[in-house]
Amino acid sequence: MNVRELEKKYCVDILISTRDRHSELYGLLVSLQYQTFQNFNILIRHESQTPLSTHYPTQIMINELKFQGHKVFLKDRQQSFGVCFSRNDLIKEHKNWKTGANLVLRLDDDIILENTYIEKLLEGIEMDYDLMSGIISLAGQQKFERENRFIGKIINEHKLNEKGELILFKDDCGFCYLDNNQILPTHQFRTNCLMKTEVLEHCTYPTWISHVGFREEGFFSFQAIIN
Repeated sequence: MNVRELEKKYCVDILISTRDRHSELYGLLVSLQYQTFQNFNILIRHESQTPLSTHYPTQIMINELKFQGHKVFLKDRQQSFGVCFSRNDLIKEHKNWKTGANLVLRLDDDIILENTYIEKLLEGIEMDYDLMSGIISLAGQQKFERENRFIGKIINEHKLNEKGELILFKDDCGFCYLDNNQILPTHQFRTNCLMKTEVLEHCTYPTWISHVGFREEGFFSFQAIIN
């Protein structure tokens, strides 16, 4: 299915939680502007003493995206209750916004997407996966390429003991692979993910872990598998 047909079939709400990363978010918004797939809306929750609305380059990009026909919702908050609270709040706003989206894309705020990123994830949704994740290097990280045959030994193995405690946790994030068309079933997504909206009816982020919520997507992924 070509990308124009995908745009007729799918609408995506993009959820971005950010804190004090004005410049990084600007880079992400620029990369969204040049996606081959363009039927999306953007919801941003920003937590900072310096409102995102005061960052001129980011405001230029938000206005440009609106001019191109995208709905953009910005929620500025000075107080932070942690990344999990923020992500859960974005899910609530997505449900209240009622854009008609049938997919949700969670994105980190410090990444720059390849222009076919959303399109490639949609190819997995077309193969009837409920969640599709694509590995992206952090914007400030030096990139290097690695062969795909090494991924499976790192990303796709989690084990629990008889008490339900996690005793083995392998994951991988932030590397560039030579073949970006390969799909590997995994126990969790890392760390950006396109998912069907019905997944959000059963899954939330745990608010009892630290405010930085490191690896909170693992808990979300386990809920998705169980439900």
